[in-house]
Amino acid sequence: MTNDHKTLPIVRFLCLMLFTVYFGCTASPKPSVPAATNTSILETHNVRLYGYQRKKDTGVRLSRGDTYTIVATGHVRLRQFGGLAGPGSTQFGKTIGDQLIGSVFPGVNGRTFRAKVSGKLYLGILDSYNKDNSGFFDVTIIVWQTNDYRKIADALGMLKEANAGHIGFQDASVHADRMRKVAIMEAKATAEIEQTRKELNSIKVQPIKRESQQQLQDLEQRLAKLTATLAELDRMKREL
Repeated sequence: MTNDHKTLPIVRFLCLMLFTVYFGCTASPKPSVPAATNTSILETHNVRLYGYQRKKDTGVRLSRGDTYTIVATGHVRLRQFGGLAGPGSTQFGKTIGDQLIGSVFPGVNGRTFRAKVSGKLYLGILDSYNKDNSGFFDVTIIVWQTNDYRKIADALGMLKEANAGHIGFQDASVHADRMRKVAIMEAKATAEIEQTRKELNSIKVQPIKRESQQQLQDLEQRLAKLTATLAELDRMKREL
């Protein structure tokens, strides 16, 4: 066998390795999904987004008000000799229908959202010239059957444990846990507001006596504080 014939398999192997490093494998790995989360999950989609893709159809169609989670791992090299960008970079963008939402989740690798518009969900690399980009993001999209963050946080906690080391599930779990705490406080404040209004109404339907005046003032002050607390929790929820 000539030296050319001996080196040909080596050259092919090196080319294959370079192709894999530059473009990545074609299949997107599926994360482990515990059976206990099935009662909360409506559908799960796994996609691989390459650096040269500006707008990729994820196969997910959202309706306004749907709650969904996106988690991602990997890196994209912007331009042939540019720096690496992770899922938390501003170049990782999403579009719903014809509306460009913007960066998916700057600074983190996973988060839960409430759809403000209806339409297909697209992901892409927001770059002025994508053809010389390389690398990829492996993305998992979960559409939930519920908007209850207490259930979503529990499910994401199980997904985090089942996929140890997956930074996307770790970040999404932290975010959902914060939202759960806000939801619990919000439910408590709402219940207290309802009870306070009932007490106020029970006093107002009767002739106001002198001893009832102070109780009425106390209840009105409590209602004002609870209403302000609920508004603050709503602001916190929007920021999260």
